[in-house]
Amino acid sequence: MDIFDKVISVNDNIKEEDKELYKYGLRQGLFMILNILTTILLGYIFKNVWQAVIFMIAYSPLRVYAGGYHTKTQLRCYIFSIFLTIVVIYANKYIPGTSQNIIIITIISCIIVFSLSPVEDRNKPLDKVEKAVYRKRSLYALLFEVILIILLLSIGFKFVALSVSISLLALSLMLIAGKVKNGLEAKS
Repeated sequence: MDIFDKVISVNDNIKEEDKELYKYGLRQGLFMILNILTTILLGYIFKNVWQAVIFMIAYSPLRVYAGGYHTKTQLRCYIFSIFLTIVVIYANKYIPGTSQNIIIITIISCIIVFSLSPVEDRNKPLDKVEKAVYRKRSLYALLFEVILIILLLSIGFKFVALSVSISLLALSLMLIAGKVKNGLEAKS
């Protein structure tokens, strides 16, 4: 009996057939909290807490609908997320936050997201209706973030606009990696 079994067994109202679903939800919730805390910690370590938080806020909602590369285990996902967060923090530090750079990164990212979204995973295939729904939602999220970038640029918050645009770029790279992975798996 693991800790999740113990937590579930405390509540007598949960039906036996629903216990696995509750355990999955608890694991996912704990994993999400761990990712949030790790992102903030990495931001603190690299002295870019705000950029790390902005990345998490901009990246996560779009990632849910656009899809992209997925690892085979949660541990690998966690390690990969740490690596991605560090890369994004360094990109925020070293890419000059000029309006021109922000616009170029945003345009390139938009083209990729528009062209590829959604990228499904072997473990979570999408049917035709789901693909249409996920595509529409990812494009709405993309449009929201592009409008946000434009507003941030217009009021002079270039460092925030840069963080959002780099988040879009990170998502774009995840879509490309997911597409490549899917292509390689289809060949084998």
